[in-house]
Amino acid sequence: MIVLLVLVLVALQPAAFAQGDRATIAGLAVDSTGAAVVGASIRIVNVDTNLTLDTVTNESGNYRFVAVPVGSYTLNATSPGFQTYERQNIQANGNQTTVVEVAFEVGAITETVTVTGAAVPLISPESSEV
Repeated sequence: MIVLLVLVLVALQPAAFAQGDRATIAGLAVDSTGAAVVGASIRIVNVDTNLTLDTVTNESGNYRFVAVPVGSYTLNATSPGFQTYERQNIQANGNQTTVVEVAFEVGAITETVTVTGAAVPLISPESSEV
């Protein structure tokens, strides 16, 4: 009986260690008033391998990356009307959830529409052509 128990424990041991190379990165995206930011684009990049993963925040402002390889990550978050949020040196450790809260700040509108060229007259006063 003891031999059987030892064999079962030995057989399960590699599976337990194999799961230690994955982690979860999750959090909540909010604005300066504390309201959830829905549909924000969240990207994490592994600093060592350049692995890039993307998601968006749900209707509650939450996001989640599951089963990411352990390592150091940089997180970038964007949403229209807000400044880009970046956080570096996020450590994803095996079998753990790392919580990264995203605090968006209102951004300035930087898009400019420039129209060039002169108006073309539809009727020529010098002739009877249209």
